[in-house]
Amino acid sequence: MAPPSVRIEPEYCPQAVIDWYDFTGSSKYLWRQGEKSGLCLKAKKHLLQLGWEFWYIDKKGRRELRYTSPNNGKNYISLRRACAGCIQDGVYGNEPQNVPFVQENNFQQYPSTTFVSSPPKKIKKQAAKCKKKRVQLKRFKRRQKDESSDDHDWTPEDHKELEEGKATKSRCKKETRVQSKRFKKRRNEKWGLEDHQGEAYGKRGKVLRSTKRVRDEDETKTQENPRTIVSWLIDKQVVALGTRVFTLDANNEVAREGKLLHAGIVCDCCDEVLSLAEFKAHAGRTKHGGPSSSSIFLKNGRSLLFYQKEALYLMTEEDTESIVFQGGNDSICSVCKDGGDIVLCDGCPSSFHLGCVGLDHAPDDDWFRPSCCCRVCERHGYVEDDADSVDKKFVGCDQCECKYHIGCLKARGFTSWGNHPNEKNWFCSRSCKKIFSGLHALIGKPVIVGEDNLSWTWLKALQGEDYRYDSSYWIQNESMLHVALGVLHDCFDPVIDGFFHRDIVRDVIFNRSSKLNRLNFGGFYTLILERNEEVISVATIRIFGKKVAEIPFVATGRKFRRQGMCSILMNEIEKQLRLLRVKKIVLPSCGNVIDTWSNSFGFSRMTNSDKLRFLDYTFLDFHDTIMCHKSLVKPSMDHDVA
Repeated sequence: MAPPSVRIEPEYCPQAVIDWYDFTGSSKYLWRQGEKSGLCLKAKKHLLQLGWEFWYIDKKGRRELRYTSPNNGKNYISLRRACAGCIQDGVYGNEPQNVPFVQENNFQQYPSTTFVSSPPKKIKKQAAKCKKKRVQLKRFKRRQKDESSDDHDWTPEDHKELEEGKATKSRCKKETRVQSKRFKKRRNEKWGLEDHQGEAYGKRGKVLRSTKRVRDEDETKTQENPRTIVSWLIDKQVVALGTRVFTLDANNEVAREGKLLHAGIVCDCCDEVLSLAEFKAHAGRTKHGGPSSSSIFLKNGRSLLFYQKEALYLMTEEDTESIVFQGGNDSICSVCKDGGDIVLCDGCPSSFHLGCVGLDHAPDDDWFRPSCCCRVCERHGYVEDDADSVDKKFVGCDQCECKYHIGCLKARGFTSWGNHPNEKNWFCSRSCKKIFSGLHALIGKPVIVGEDNLSWTWLKALQGEDYRYDSSYWIQNESMLHVALGVLHDCFDPVIDGFFHRDIVRDVIFNRSSKLNRLNFGGFYTLILERNEEVISVATIRIFGKKVAEIPFVATGRKFRRQGMCSILMNEIEKQLRLLRVKKIVLPSCGNVIDTWSNSFGFSRMTNSDKLRFLDYTFLDFHDTIMCHKSLVKPSMDHDVA
């Protein structure tokens, strides 16, 4: 039976498209449902105004909307993605470029639109080609929950399907635990990821692990443009090379004009290439708060900060979504990232080789990795079987990621474990709290180092209810993360996870989370070294309390290599970690630079016994890399690191 017709009158409201994309990408989307329907309707009205086509598709007995762009015929499976495409194509349509604001009468009015129940043949073919593959375990399949949930109503059938899915998941969990006791050999034909059988495994079941390789310098010569926010905006085609800009004086009169280049702004009056801050200071606006881009405007009256925000909207959902692991256990070892005979943790999806976790034989009973056990009693289950249910629950430290039974914390005199309404984070020690607060106090604040206008800055993807996704602070921070990502992409070959086809570098930079420990990157920070707003060197850091910090990626732009920039960055990292009383650094070194890390930076190769001392933590490791470590304390003080 054909679905009922839905009529929506087109209406020009471009801000609704931007707001809907922003709204559905934030954590507030889950609880601010009162704002949802009105904003959703306005966004659809604007798409219709620009000539977009809406049509229905029958998916497992449910009607779901699809959206087709009038510019390129591309299909979108959700309103959020359609809004992203609209923003990329130009959310303002045929907006005149010489005025800062747009009037509705500048656009042709489209007639009211009726939704159709099926797409044209051309659209069907395109939709078939664009269908995404999802990783699924053979033991049970989970119904895909995509972003199109805003386009259909909740029904009793949905509830029934959800309950059946929960029951199936519960049965699978029990089966997995039984198998872990018997320590079965995991092979592709039994536990492999069926959508990637030919991709994630090579011959004889060998896992195609993610690799980390430094790019040849000849390959990076094609990227000669400086890594700045202006260059990033030009590369993303948000602003054009040579675009005219101006800044105002204290009386809001045009003080200086120039044009945008990758290297900065060429000032008309002096013909010098200036950074954004220098161009603003050139007009005497040194006291103006906020990012420099908020004081520099295009001829249409919008600031460069506005276009930074627009560029962020164009980024894919990969910058906001978590890494979905669909039940069961992992198929590779979380330590060495290889396949073969593995033992399954009964507390999380992770799996391990016996030798990688120091076991001589397969455990007969339930087995839990060290990080799934309480750091006090060293057990997964609470020691008192008749204890209160609250005492048996785990709470995790938001800095070192160690877990504790609430009952064990009570026995040690803790009176709070994240249960107070004013507590947004919980820490197991004063040192972890000091590290967390110290790092967050430095986020986004440049610190001068040495001479020649060098500075370093801590960055971290800002997520949650504490951050406004349209604030200048958030926009500037996210923009700099994208610039830092560009430096890492310039220096390393693509680092892709073999199973999930994820860009590991991007996931680390933007703190992607996952229930699978080896793909959980929520604790990473990014440290950049820059000069005149040009990013020179980048390092990614995760600090597991005062015991150890890991630095999986360190990179320097090609034109700044062999100038001591990496040494300056590493010296500042070690200085800051010592101030936070962190005892060790570990990093995975590529084979061709191991001598540099050893001879120039004082790192040494980790032995198997060294690695066993850090089983509580999951480090980011890669195929053909060598794990190295360095002590930050004197040898006499290093005896308690384990």
